[in-house]
Amino acid sequence: MKLTKKKTNLIICSLSILLTVCVFVGCGTWERNKKAELIKTEDNNFIYGDSESEKYYEITQLPFPTFWGGEAYSIITPEGDLYLIDGGFQGEDGQRITQYIQEHGGKVKGWILTHPHVDHIGAFLDYMTVNSENVETVYYSPFTREFFEEEEDPAVYEVLNNPNAILFYQFLDMMEMTKDNTEYVPMLVGDKLSIGDLELECFASFDPNRHDVNANSLVFTISYEEFVLLLTGDMTELTLEDIKEEIPEEEVLWDADIIQIPHHGYMAGIGTDALYQATKPEYALLDCTVEEYNNNSVNIQNHVQMIENLEIEVLKRFDDEDGTKITICVP
Repeated sequence: MKLTKKKTNLIICSLSILLTVCVFVGCGTWERNKKAELIKTEDNNFIYGDSESEKYYEITQLPFPTFWGGEAYSIITPEGDLYLIDGGFQGEDGQRITQYIQEHGGKVKGWILTHPHVDHIGAFLDYMTVNSENVETVYYSPFTREFFEEEEDPAVYEVLNNPNAILFYQFLDMMEMTKDNTEYVPMLVGDKLSIGDLELECFASFDPNRHDVNANSLVFTISYEEFVLLLTGDMTELTLEDIKEEIPEEEVLWDADIIQIPHHGYMAGIGTDALYQATKPEYALLDCTVEEYNNNSVNIQNHVQMIENLEIEVLKRFDDEDGTKITICVP
């Protein structure tokens, strides 16, 4: 078919309009999806977003000066609300967490407990014994009594019923004693929790088929726009296998900017680089003390070397007495 000059001009005009619309829409999409830069400061802290903003969230990996490292993170909102993740051991860690809470308003908006081991919920139990009225909500991995009391495989359940795991019973007692002051919310896979502009999403929780306490740690992301922090508790490779089967590749879990190295960096439960290959983080946070690191407890240094071989920078919280801070600036 031969085109007339009039038809040719009409086609050219239509294509020009279409191209203009595409460019306009494309630019608009680019502006909406443009990722702010994650900046690591000279003192090994992080800033995401406009550092000039007066509204920001502060996520802190709290340090442990004692010989054995536990796990403790905090989130402080622009309004001053305090959220805690785990807290460390009973005793000195409990005292330190109590002081930290007092220094940051004296109230806990939400307290997330990854799993019932003494180095994760010990400080929580200490604090709740005398200050439960100051804790609004507790989110936890919903272990059951049956999980610890089953006797089908004595070898397995002898491991489960060790002094660390027995704290679960203390946790249940604490829940019963303080339920009038504090709301207890089991966190399940797929659950989301909004902390102002931040979103917390759970990707692993208690599963009775995983006969290991660490393997049933909560695993969740804290994200804002395209920034993703992945917190892993003491997850194991068994946890990772289940997550890979259940969680689609497009989920934020698989595109982490910063990941918490599981189990304080101990090469126990996680013995390969599969987690880091799957999540592709730029940075990794190490939860251990300087003594543990220097003594290479449970092959921590080997674990760190494995991660660094993937060109992922490892930050050690004992390098700064205030811990590592991630500041999320919002408009």
